[in-house]
Amino acid sequence: MAALVHTRAHRNNTGMNNLSLAELNRKIENMVRHGVVEDVKPSLCTVRLSETLVTDWLQYQVPAAGGVSVHRMPSRGEACTVLSPSGNLEAGRVVFGFASLPFPEPSQAATETVVLFPDGARIVYDHAASHLDISGIATANVTASSSTLIKCPDNTVDGNLNVTGLTTCSGGLAVSGGQGSTAVITGDIDHIGKFKNTGSLESNTVVLDTHDHPGDSGGTTGKPNK
Repeated sequence: MAALVHTRAHRNNTGMNNLSLAELNRKIENMVRHGVVEDVKPSLCTVRLSETLVTDWLQYQVPAAGGVSVHRMPSRGEACTVLSPSGNLEAGRVVFGFASLPFPEPSQAATETVVLFPDGARIVYDHAASHLDISGIATANVTASSSTLIKCPDNTVDGNLNVTGLTTCSGGLAVSGGQGSTAVITGDIDHIGKFKNTGSLESNTVVLDTHDHPGDSGGTTGKPNK
């Protein structure tokens, strides 16, 4: 009788050990799982770990979340890893930064740091050439409450320039119509200081250096003296 009780107890212990081992293996497997983003919303995403397994909504990693915060929602299909303390997927956190076939690295150059956006906008800094390139954007806006400063010995604006406030030039001013066009100034002009002109100067169809006047005794006067 004692032998029979011992056999049954041994079988029960063996079954419990087998269940514990299976549960332990499952938890170990779930501590680090690789997958792709299935769905996403602000702060949370779901991850497809296999054809039949999709996680619940989990918090995902952002570049920074403190006094300095950065918002960047992951993309559907983006490769990721779920880190689950104690193998509990419900408490998992999702981390990113792994290139994949749907989302390959945007550059293969060792000297470039590149940020690529879904609309094709691209920020590239080449630290070997000390060159920054921003392309593919439609509009840009910089708002400052006090002032801005650009320090560069040579600046070019390739396109129209509209200034709605006061324009002050303290280092000289050179203006050209460009490509045969005429420079046009609309509005009143107050000039202080010496004014020098090279070429013809015309006002209301009267040319300053070639015009004449009716003479006192008939005829016309000669051109102005230079």
